[in-house]
Amino acid sequence: MARSNSAARAKPVGPWLDRAEELYRTGNLTEALRLIDEALGSEGKTPDEAIVLRGQITYRKKPQETIAFLTKALPRLRDPKFRSQAFAMLAGSHFKLGQTRKGEQALRAAMGSPAEGYFAETLIVRGALHEAHEKYESQAGVLLEALRTILTDEPVNVYHWAQVTAQIAYLSSELPNPSLRKTAFEHVDRISWTNDLANLQFATLRAVGWRRALEGDYVNAFRDLRRAAACAPTIPCRIIAGCDRVYFLTSLGEPRSAEEELAEVAGLADPTDWWRASSGEEQLALLLLAELYAPRDGALAMSYVTRFQEADERGLAIVSLRPDRRLKAMAAYSLGCVRQHIGESSEARTLYKEAFEIYDAIGFDWRAGRAAIGLSQVSGDAATWTKIAREKLKAYPLSWLMSELNRLECTASAMISTLEPRTAHRTRGLEKLTPAQSEVYELLLRGISTREIAKKLSRSEFTVRNHIKAIFKKLEVNSRSALLSSAFRS
Repeated sequence: MARSNSAARAKPVGPWLDRAEELYRTGNLTEALRLIDEALGSEGKTPDEAIVLRGQITYRKKPQETIAFLTKALPRLRDPKFRSQAFAMLAGSHFKLGQTRKGEQALRAAMGSPAEGYFAETLIVRGALHEAHEKYESQAGVLLEALRTILTDEPVNVYHWAQVTAQIAYLSSELPNPSLRKTAFEHVDRISWTNDLANLQFATLRAVGWRRALEGDYVNAFRDLRRAAACAPTIPCRIIAGCDRVYFLTSLGEPRSAEEELAEVAGLADPTDWWRASSGEEQLALLLLAELYAPRDGALAMSYVTRFQEADERGLAIVSLRPDRRLKAMAAYSLGCVRQHIGESSEARTLYKEAFEIYDAIGFDWRAGRAAIGLSQVSGDAATWTKIAREKLKAYPLSWLMSELNRLECTASAMISTLEPRTAHRTRGLEKLTPAQSEVYELLLRGISTREIAKKLSRSEFTVRNHIKAIFKKLEVNSRSALLSSAFRS
Protein backbone atom coordinates (compact mmCIF):
# COMPACT_ATOMS: atom_id res chain seq x y z
CA MET A 1 0.00 0.00 0.00
CA ALA A 2 1.31 3.41 -0.95
CA ARG A 3 2.33 5.75 1.83
CA SER A 4 1.07 9.28 2.27
CA ASN A 5 3.39 12.17 1.48
CA SER A 6 3.90 12.99 5.17
CA ALA A 7 4.80 9.40 6.06
CA ALA A 8 7.25 9.18 3.17
CA ARG A 9 9.42 12.04 4.51
CA ALA A 10 12.34 11.08 6.71
CA LYS A 11 11.49 13.87 9.13
CA PRO A 12 9.01 16.75 9.06
CA VAL A 13 10.21 20.15 7.93
CA GLY A 14 7.71 21.92 10.13
CA PRO A 15 4.19 21.54 11.50
CA TRP A 16 2.86 24.05 8.97
CA LEU A 17 3.83 21.74 6.09
CA ASP A 18 2.18 18.71 7.68
CA ARG A 19 -0.95 20.79 8.19
CA ALA A 20 -0.85 22.09 4.61
CA GLU A 21 -0.53 18.55 3.25
CA GLU A 22 -3.46 17.41 5.35
CA LEU A 23 -5.59 20.31 4.11
CA TYR A 24 -4.62 19.58 0.52
CA ARG A 25 -5.39 15.88 0.88
CA THR A 26 -8.85 16.58 2.34
CA GLY A 27 -9.76 19.09 -0.38
CA ASN A 28 -9.35 22.33 1.60
CA LEU A 29 -7.17 23.97 -1.00
CA THR A 30 -7.58 27.65 -0.15
CA GLU A 31 -6.36 27.26 3.42
CA ALA A 32 -3.53 24.98 2.34
CA LEU A 33 -2.32 27.53 -0.20
CA ARG A 34 -2.48 30.31 2.39
CA LEU A 35 -0.29 28.35 4.80
CA ILE A 36 2.27 27.55 2.10
CA ASP A 37 2.50 31.11 0.79
CA GLU A 38 2.93 32.47 4.32
CA ALA A 39 5.71 29.97 5.00
CA LEU A 40 7.44 30.57 1.67
CA GLY A 41 7.53 34.25 2.46
CA SER A 42 9.16 33.73 5.87
CA GLU A 43 11.34 30.60 5.51
CA GLY A 44 14.98 31.14 4.70
CA LYS A 45 15.20 27.83 2.85
CA THR A 46 12.21 26.64 0.89
CA PRO A 47 11.46 22.91 1.39
CA ASP A 48 11.14 20.89 -1.81
CA GLU A 49 7.85 19.45 -0.54
CA ALA A 50 6.34 22.93 -0.20
CA ILE A 51 7.27 23.93 -3.75
CA VAL A 52 5.74 20.79 -5.20
CA LEU A 53 2.64 21.05 -3.02
CA ARG A 54 2.02 24.61 -4.14
CA GLY A 55 2.25 23.50 -7.77
CA GLN A 56 -0.18 20.66 -7.11
CA ILE A 57 -2.77 23.03 -5.65
CA THR A 58 -2.64 25.67 -8.36
CA TYR A 59 -1.96 23.81 -11.60
CA ARG A 60 -5.55 22.78 -12.30
CA LYS A 61 -7.12 26.25 -11.95
CA LYS A 62 -4.14 28.54 -12.57
CA PRO A 63 -1.91 26.81 -15.13
CA GLN A 64 -0.12 29.98 -16.24
CA GLU A 65 0.76 30.90 -12.66
CA THR A 66 1.93 27.34 -12.02
CA ILE A 67 4.23 27.35 -15.04
CA ALA A 68 5.86 30.61 -13.94
CA PHE A 69 6.25 29.40 -10.35
CA LEU A 70 7.65 25.93 -11.14
CA THR A 71 9.96 27.14 -13.91
CA LYS A 72 11.58 29.49 -11.41
CA ALA A 73 11.64 26.92 -8.60
CA LEU A 74 12.84 23.81 -10.46
CA PRO A 75 16.58 24.66 -10.32
CA ARG A 76 16.34 24.74 -6.51
CA LEU A 77 14.83 21.25 -6.20
CA ARG A 78 17.46 18.71 -5.12
CA ASP A 79 15.42 15.58 -4.46
CA PRO A 80 14.82 13.62 -7.73
CA LYS A 81 11.32 12.55 -6.71
CA PHE A 82 10.23 16.15 -6.13
CA ARG A 83 11.84 17.26 -9.39
CA SER A 84 9.87 14.51 -11.11
CA GLN A 85 6.65 15.68 -9.53
CA ALA A 86 7.32 19.31 -10.41
CA PHE A 87 7.89 18.33 -14.04
CA ALA A 88 4.59 16.41 -13.98
CA MET A 89 2.72 19.48 -12.75
CA LEU A 90 4.52 21.59 -15.34
CA ALA A 91 3.42 19.13 -18.05
CA GLY A 92 -0.20 19.21 -16.89
CA SER A 93 -0.21 23.00 -16.91
CA HIS A 94 1.13 23.15 -20.47
CA PHE A 95 -1.49 20.64 -21.62
CA LYS A 96 -4.26 22.76 -20.11
CA LEU A 97 -3.08 25.74 -22.14
CA GLY A 98 -2.88 23.71 -25.33
CA GLN A 99 0.94 23.78 -25.33
CA THR A 100 1.27 20.11 -26.22
CA ARG A 101 4.92 20.05 -27.27
CA LYS A 102 6.13 21.74 -24.09
CA GLY A 103 3.87 19.47 -22.07
CA GLU A 104 5.34 16.37 -23.69
CA GLN A 105 8.87 17.58 -22.95
CA ALA A 106 8.04 18.17 -19.28
CA LEU A 107 6.26 14.80 -19.03
CA ARG A 108 9.31 12.99 -20.42
CA ALA A 109 11.41 14.67 -17.73
CA ALA A 110 8.90 13.59 -15.08
CA MET A 111 8.80 9.98 -16.29
CA GLY A 112 12.59 9.82 -16.35
CA SER A 113 12.65 9.60 -12.55
CA PRO A 114 9.33 8.19 -11.29
CA ALA A 115 8.68 9.14 -7.69
CA GLU A 116 7.23 6.86 -5.05
CA GLY A 117 3.90 8.18 -3.78
CA TYR A 118 3.28 10.21 -6.93
CA PHE A 119 2.27 7.47 -9.35
CA ALA A 120 -1.40 8.54 -9.37
CA GLU A 121 -0.54 12.12 -10.27
CA THR A 122 1.78 10.97 -13.04
CA LEU A 123 -1.11 8.93 -14.44
CA ILE A 124 -3.38 11.97 -14.28
CA VAL A 125 -0.89 13.96 -16.34
CA ARG A 126 -0.50 11.06 -18.78
CA GLY A 127 -4.27 11.20 -19.15
CA ALA A 128 -3.93 14.89 -19.97
CA LEU A 129 -1.45 13.96 -22.71
CA HIS A 130 -4.01 11.61 -24.31
CA GLU A 131 -6.60 14.38 -23.98
CA ALA A 132 -4.29 16.83 -25.75
CA HIS A 133 -4.05 14.37 -28.66
CA GLU A 134 -7.85 13.80 -28.65
CA LYS A 135 -7.42 10.13 -27.69
CA TYR A 136 -10.31 10.07 -25.25
CA GLU A 137 -10.72 6.30 -24.96
CA SER A 138 -7.02 6.05 -24.04
CA GLN A 139 -7.47 8.87 -21.54
CA ALA A 140 -10.38 6.97 -20.02
CA GLY A 141 -8.23 3.87 -19.45
CA VAL A 142 -5.48 5.88 -17.78
CA LEU A 143 -7.94 7.72 -15.53
CA LEU A 144 -9.60 4.49 -14.39
CA GLU A 145 -6.14 3.17 -13.49
CA ALA A 146 -5.35 6.43 -11.68
CA LEU A 147 -8.53 6.15 -9.62
CA ARG A 148 -7.68 2.60 -8.55
CA THR A 149 -4.25 3.82 -7.47
CA ILE A 150 -5.68 6.77 -5.55
CA LEU A 151 -8.07 4.55 -3.61
CA THR A 152 -5.22 2.27 -2.43
CA ASP A 153 -3.50 5.16 -0.65
CA GLU A 154 -4.05 5.62 3.06
CA PRO A 155 -5.45 8.07 3.80
CA VAL A 156 -7.08 8.74 0.42
CA ASN A 157 -6.28 12.08 -1.18
CA VAL A 158 -9.78 13.54 -1.60
CA TYR A 159 -8.63 16.19 -4.05
CA HIS A 160 -7.13 13.60 -6.40
CA TRP A 161 -10.24 11.43 -5.99
CA ALA A 162 -12.52 14.31 -6.90
CA GLN A 163 -10.31 15.49 -9.74
CA VAL A 164 -10.19 12.10 -11.46
CA THR A 165 -13.88 11.34 -10.83
CA ALA A 166 -14.87 14.63 -12.48
CA GLN A 167 -12.85 13.74 -15.58
CA ILE A 168 -14.26 10.21 -15.68
CA ALA A 169 -17.80 11.57 -15.33
CA TYR A 170 -17.22 13.98 -18.21
CA LEU A 171 -15.97 11.20 -20.46
CA SER A 172 -18.91 9.00 -19.40
CA SER A 173 -21.26 11.69 -20.74
CA GLU A 174 -19.50 11.69 -24.13
CA LEU A 175 -18.54 8.04 -24.68
CA PRO A 176 -20.80 4.94 -24.32
CA ASN A 177 -18.12 3.23 -22.22
CA PRO A 178 -19.86 1.13 -19.49
CA SER A 179 -16.86 1.21 -17.14
CA LEU A 180 -16.83 5.02 -17.17
CA ARG A 181 -20.57 5.12 -16.50
CA LYS A 182 -20.40 2.65 -13.61
CA THR A 183 -17.45 4.45 -12.01
CA ALA A 184 -18.97 7.93 -12.32
CA PHE A 185 -22.32 6.83 -10.88
CA GLU A 186 -20.62 4.95 -8.04
CA HIS A 187 -18.24 7.70 -6.89
CA VAL A 188 -20.26 10.91 -7.29
CA ASP A 189 -21.88 10.42 -3.87
CA ARG A 190 -18.94 8.76 -2.13
CA ILE A 191 -16.62 11.77 -2.18
CA SER A 192 -16.59 14.20 0.75
CA TRP A 193 -16.98 17.35 -1.34
CA THR A 194 -15.65 20.57 0.19
CA ASN A 195 -16.27 24.19 -0.82
CA ASP A 196 -12.91 24.23 -2.62
CA LEU A 197 -14.04 21.23 -4.67
CA ALA A 198 -17.35 22.82 -5.71
CA ASN A 199 -16.22 23.27 -9.29
CA LEU A 200 -15.36 19.56 -9.53
CA GLN A 201 -18.62 18.55 -7.86
CA PHE A 202 -20.55 20.75 -10.28
CA ALA A 203 -18.80 19.23 -13.29
CA THR A 204 -19.34 15.69 -12.00
CA LEU A 205 -23.05 16.11 -11.26
CA ARG A 206 -23.70 17.85 -14.56
CA ALA A 207 -21.94 15.10 -16.51
CA VAL A 208 -23.78 12.36 -14.63
CA GLY A 209 -27.05 14.17 -15.36
CA TRP A 210 -26.35 14.23 -19.09
CA ARG A 211 -25.42 10.55 -19.07
CA ARG A 212 -28.71 9.71 -17.34
CA ALA A 213 -30.61 11.77 -19.93
CA LEU A 214 -28.89 9.92 -22.77
CA GLU A 215 -30.22 6.72 -21.19
CA GLY A 216 -33.76 8.13 -20.95
CA ASP A 217 -33.65 8.46 -17.13
CA TYR A 218 -34.95 12.03 -17.03
CA VAL A 219 -36.20 11.99 -13.43
CA ASN A 220 -32.71 11.37 -12.05
CA ALA A 221 -31.12 13.55 -14.74
CA PHE A 222 -33.14 16.54 -13.51
CA ARG A 223 -32.27 15.69 -9.93
CA ASP A 224 -28.56 15.72 -10.70
CA LEU A 225 -28.79 18.95 -12.67
CA ARG A 226 -30.57 20.66 -9.77
CA ARG A 227 -27.86 19.42 -7.42
CA ALA A 228 -25.26 20.77 -9.83
CA ALA A 229 -26.94 24.19 -9.82
CA ALA A 230 -27.05 24.15 -6.00
CA CYS A 231 -23.27 23.67 -5.73
CA ALA A 232 -22.33 25.79 -8.75
CA PRO A 233 -19.25 27.86 -7.84
CA THR A 234 -20.23 30.83 -10.05
CA ILE A 235 -23.35 32.46 -11.47
CA PRO A 236 -22.40 31.41 -15.04
CA CYS A 237 -22.21 27.79 -13.85
CA ARG A 238 -25.71 28.09 -12.37
CA ILE A 239 -26.88 29.46 -15.70
CA ILE A 240 -25.31 26.53 -17.55
CA ALA A 241 -27.10 24.02 -15.30
CA GLY A 242 -30.36 25.94 -15.79
CA CYS A 243 -29.89 25.93 -19.56
CA ASP A 244 -29.44 22.16 -19.42
CA ARG A 245 -32.80 21.78 -17.69
CA VAL A 246 -34.54 24.11 -20.15
CA TYR A 247 -33.06 22.18 -23.05
CA PHE A 248 -34.38 18.86 -21.77
CA LEU A 249 -37.81 20.27 -20.85
CA THR A 250 -38.13 21.73 -24.34
CA SER A 251 -36.99 18.48 -25.98
CA LEU A 252 -39.47 16.47 -23.88
CA GLY A 253 -42.42 18.67 -24.86
CA GLU A 254 -42.87 20.53 -21.55
CA PRO A 255 -43.18 24.13 -22.83
CA ARG A 256 -44.67 25.69 -19.71
CA SER A 257 -42.00 24.33 -17.38
CA ALA A 258 -39.33 25.21 -19.93
CA GLU A 259 -40.51 28.83 -20.13
CA GLU A 260 -40.51 29.16 -16.34
CA GLU A 261 -36.98 27.76 -16.08
CA LEU A 262 -35.76 29.93 -18.96
CA ALA A 263 -37.14 33.10 -17.38
CA GLU A 264 -35.29 32.25 -14.16
CA VAL A 265 -32.03 31.59 -16.02
CA ALA A 266 -32.31 34.77 -18.08
CA GLY A 267 -32.88 36.70 -14.85
CA LEU A 268 -29.50 35.48 -13.64
CA ALA A 269 -27.75 36.17 -16.94
CA ASP A 270 -28.88 39.71 -17.71
CA PRO A 271 -27.16 41.53 -14.80
CA THR A 272 -23.98 39.41 -14.97
CA ASP A 273 -20.77 41.14 -15.95
CA TRP A 274 -19.50 38.36 -18.19
CA TRP A 275 -16.13 39.94 -18.74
CA ARG A 276 -15.32 39.94 -15.03
CA ALA A 277 -17.49 37.19 -13.55
CA SER A 278 -16.58 34.20 -15.68
CA SER A 279 -13.82 32.20 -17.24
CA GLY A 280 -13.76 31.78 -20.99
CA GLU A 281 -15.38 28.36 -20.89
CA GLU A 282 -18.20 29.62 -18.69
CA GLN A 283 -18.99 32.26 -21.30
CA LEU A 284 -20.33 29.45 -23.45
CA ALA A 285 -23.42 29.87 -21.27
CA LEU A 286 -24.23 32.89 -23.42
CA LEU A 287 -24.35 30.66 -26.50
CA LEU A 288 -26.56 28.16 -24.68
CA LEU A 289 -28.99 30.99 -23.92
CA ALA A 290 -28.86 32.09 -27.56
CA GLU A 291 -29.60 28.53 -28.68
CA LEU A 292 -32.60 28.28 -26.34
CA TYR A 293 -34.03 31.67 -27.30
CA ALA A 294 -33.54 31.21 -31.04
CA PRO A 295 -36.95 29.57 -31.67
CA ARG A 296 -38.61 31.91 -29.18
CA ASP A 297 -37.09 35.33 -29.86
CA GLY A 298 -34.52 35.66 -32.61
CA ALA A 299 -33.54 39.22 -31.70
CA LEU A 300 -32.84 38.29 -28.09
CA ALA A 301 -30.90 35.22 -29.21
CA MET A 302 -28.67 37.41 -31.37
CA SER A 303 -28.12 39.77 -28.44
CA TYR A 304 -26.61 36.87 -26.45
CA VAL A 305 -24.44 35.96 -29.44
CA THR A 306 -23.22 39.56 -29.55
CA ARG A 307 -22.37 39.52 -25.84
CA PHE A 308 -20.39 36.32 -26.34
CA GLN A 309 -18.51 37.80 -29.28
CA GLU A 310 -17.71 40.94 -27.31
CA ALA A 311 -16.20 38.83 -24.54
CA ASP A 312 -14.23 36.89 -27.14
CA GLU A 313 -12.84 40.10 -28.58
CA ARG A 314 -11.57 41.09 -25.13
CA GLY A 315 -9.41 37.98 -25.15
CA LEU A 316 -11.22 35.97 -22.50
CA ALA A 317 -13.21 33.35 -24.37
CA ILE A 318 -11.42 30.03 -24.11
CA VAL A 319 -12.68 29.15 -27.59
CA SER A 320 -10.18 31.61 -29.04
CA LEU A 321 -7.40 31.05 -26.52
CA ARG A 322 -7.00 27.28 -26.65
CA PRO A 323 -6.81 24.88 -29.58
CA ASP A 324 -9.51 22.72 -27.97
CA ARG A 325 -11.74 21.60 -30.80
CA ARG A 326 -14.47 20.40 -28.44
CA LEU A 327 -15.18 23.97 -27.40
CA LYS A 328 -15.13 25.17 -31.00
CA ALA A 329 -17.65 22.45 -31.88
CA MET A 330 -19.93 23.46 -29.00
CA ALA A 331 -19.87 27.07 -30.15
CA ALA A 332 -20.48 26.07 -33.78
CA TYR A 333 -23.48 23.92 -32.86
CA SER A 334 -25.12 26.63 -30.74
CA LEU A 335 -24.55 29.28 -33.40
CA GLY A 336 -25.93 26.89 -36.00
CA CYS A 337 -29.15 26.58 -34.01
CA VAL A 338 -29.47 30.36 -33.87
CA ARG A 339 -28.84 30.79 -37.61
CA GLN A 340 -31.32 28.05 -38.42
CA HIS A 341 -34.13 29.60 -36.43
CA ILE A 342 -33.63 33.11 -37.75
CA GLY A 343 -33.85 31.76 -41.26
CA GLU A 344 -30.21 31.76 -42.34
CA SER A 345 -30.04 28.18 -43.58
CA SER A 346 -26.77 28.50 -45.48
CA GLU A 347 -24.90 29.82 -42.43
CA ALA A 348 -26.55 27.21 -40.21
CA ARG A 349 -25.47 24.45 -42.59
CA THR A 350 -21.84 25.60 -42.46
CA LEU A 351 -21.84 25.76 -38.64
CA TYR A 352 -23.58 22.42 -38.15
CA LYS A 353 -21.13 20.83 -40.59
CA GLU A 354 -18.17 22.23 -38.62
CA ALA A 355 -19.59 20.81 -35.38
CA PHE A 356 -20.34 17.44 -36.98
CA GLU A 357 -16.87 17.05 -38.47
CA ILE A 358 -15.14 17.78 -35.16
CA TYR A 359 -17.36 15.48 -33.11
CA ASP A 360 -17.13 12.73 -35.71
CA ALA A 361 -13.32 12.97 -35.75
CA ILE A 362 -12.93 12.75 -31.96
CA GLY A 363 -15.54 10.03 -31.44
CA PHE A 364 -18.22 11.98 -29.55
CA ASP A 365 -20.98 10.19 -31.42
CA TRP A 366 -24.13 11.51 -29.79
CA ARG A 367 -23.01 15.08 -30.33
CA ALA A 368 -22.17 14.24 -33.94
CA GLY A 369 -25.64 12.73 -34.23
CA ARG A 370 -27.23 15.87 -32.84
CA ALA A 371 -25.35 18.00 -35.39
CA ALA A 372 -26.47 15.60 -38.14
CA ILE A 373 -30.10 16.12 -37.07
CA GLY A 374 -29.55 19.85 -37.50
CA LEU A 375 -28.05 19.26 -40.94
CA SER A 376 -31.03 17.14 -41.95
CA GLN A 377 -33.22 20.22 -41.46
CA VAL A 378 -31.11 22.81 -43.30
CA SER A 379 -29.38 20.83 -46.04
CA GLY A 380 -30.76 19.61 -49.33
CA ASP A 381 -30.04 15.99 -48.40
CA ALA A 382 -32.21 15.27 -45.39
CA ALA A 383 -32.32 11.50 -45.98
CA THR A 384 -28.53 11.12 -45.91
CA TRP A 385 -28.08 13.15 -42.75
CA THR A 386 -30.97 11.38 -41.04
CA LYS A 387 -29.30 8.05 -41.78
CA ILE A 388 -25.99 9.33 -40.41
CA ALA A 389 -27.70 10.65 -37.28
CA ARG A 390 -29.37 7.29 -36.64
CA GLU A 391 -26.03 5.49 -36.94
CA LYS A 392 -24.35 7.91 -34.53
CA LEU A 393 -27.14 7.57 -31.98
CA LYS A 394 -27.49 3.79 -32.03
CA ALA A 395 -25.78 3.50 -28.62
CA TYR A 396 -28.48 5.75 -27.09
CA PRO A 397 -31.84 4.30 -28.25
CA LEU A 398 -33.78 5.80 -25.30
CA SER A 399 -32.37 9.32 -25.62
CA TRP A 400 -34.41 12.40 -26.46
CA LEU A 401 -32.33 12.72 -29.63
CA MET A 402 -33.52 9.36 -30.96
CA SER A 403 -37.09 10.41 -30.16
CA GLU A 404 -36.54 13.66 -32.05
CA LEU A 405 -35.08 11.78 -35.00
CA ASN A 406 -38.10 9.44 -35.09
CA ARG A 407 -40.45 12.42 -34.97
CA LEU A 408 -38.67 14.17 -37.82
CA GLU A 409 -38.81 11.04 -39.97
CA CYS A 410 -42.53 10.63 -39.28
CA THR A 411 -43.14 14.28 -40.12
CA ALA A 412 -41.19 13.96 -43.36
CA SER A 413 -43.17 10.84 -44.34
CA ALA A 414 -46.45 12.59 -43.56
CA MET A 415 -45.44 15.63 -45.59
CA ILE A 416 -44.64 13.47 -48.60
CA SER A 417 -47.80 11.38 -48.37
CA THR A 418 -50.12 14.35 -47.93
CA LEU A 419 -48.47 16.70 -50.42
CA GLU A 420 -51.14 18.35 -52.55
CA PRO A 421 -51.11 20.83 -55.42
CA ARG A 422 -49.72 24.24 -54.58
CA THR A 423 -53.17 25.83 -54.43
CA ALA A 424 -54.18 23.58 -51.52
CA HIS A 425 -51.99 25.43 -49.03
CA ARG A 426 -52.75 28.90 -50.35
CA THR A 427 -56.12 28.98 -48.67
CA ARG A 428 -55.29 28.83 -44.98
CA GLY A 429 -54.25 32.18 -43.56
CA LEU A 430 -52.33 33.23 -46.65
CA GLU A 431 -54.92 35.84 -47.51
CA LYS A 432 -53.56 37.78 -44.53
CA LEU A 433 -50.20 38.24 -46.22
CA THR A 434 -49.32 41.37 -48.17
CA PRO A 435 -47.99 40.93 -51.74
CA ALA A 436 -44.42 41.53 -50.51
CA GLN A 437 -44.85 39.01 -47.71
CA SER A 438 -46.28 36.47 -50.17
CA GLU A 439 -43.14 36.77 -52.29
CA VAL A 440 -40.98 36.08 -49.25
CA TYR A 441 -43.27 33.22 -48.21
CA GLU A 442 -42.87 31.47 -51.57
CA LEU A 443 -39.10 31.62 -51.25
CA LEU A 444 -39.21 30.40 -47.65
CA LEU A 445 -41.03 27.27 -48.81
CA ARG A 446 -38.10 26.58 -51.15
CA GLY A 447 -35.66 26.63 -48.21
CA ILE A 448 -33.84 29.76 -49.37
CA SER A 449 -31.83 31.67 -46.75
CA THR A 450 -32.64 35.20 -45.61
CA ARG A 451 -29.56 36.58 -47.36
CA GLU A 452 -30.45 34.81 -50.62
CA ILE A 453 -34.06 36.04 -50.45
CA ALA A 454 -32.80 39.60 -50.01
CA LYS A 455 -30.63 39.25 -53.11
CA LYS A 456 -33.40 37.73 -55.22
CA LEU A 457 -35.90 40.44 -54.26
CA SER A 458 -33.33 43.28 -54.23
CA ARG A 459 -34.21 44.20 -50.65
CA SER A 460 -32.20 44.56 -47.48
CA GLU A 461 -31.82 41.64 -45.09
CA PHE A 462 -33.39 43.81 -42.39
CA THR A 463 -36.54 44.23 -44.52
CA VAL A 464 -36.69 40.53 -45.30
CA ARG A 465 -36.35 39.62 -41.62
CA ASN A 466 -39.26 41.94 -40.80
CA HIS A 467 -41.36 40.23 -43.47
CA ILE A 468 -40.46 36.82 -42.05
CA LYS A 469 -41.45 37.90 -38.54
CA ALA A 470 -44.76 39.19 -39.89
CA ILE A 471 -45.37 35.94 -41.79
CA PHE A 472 -44.65 33.84 -38.70
CA LYS A 473 -47.06 35.96 -36.66
CA LYS A 474 -49.89 35.85 -39.21
CA LEU A 475 -49.55 32.12 -39.81
CA GLU A 476 -49.06 31.42 -36.07
CA VAL A 477 -45.71 29.62 -36.33
CA ASN A 478 -42.35 30.34 -34.68
CA SER A 479 -39.78 28.82 -37.02
CA ARG A 480 -39.14 27.87 -40.63
CA SER A 481 -39.58 24.18 -39.91
CA ALA A 482 -42.97 24.90 -38.34
CA LEU A 483 -43.92 27.01 -41.35
CA LEU A 484 -43.06 24.19 -43.75
CA SER A 485 -44.92 21.65 -41.65
CA SER A 486 -47.98 23.91 -41.53
CA ALA A 487 -47.87 24.50 -45.28
CA PHE A 488 -47.79 20.81 -46.12
CA ARG A 489 -50.49 19.93 -43.61
CA SER A 490 -52.88 22.53 -45.00
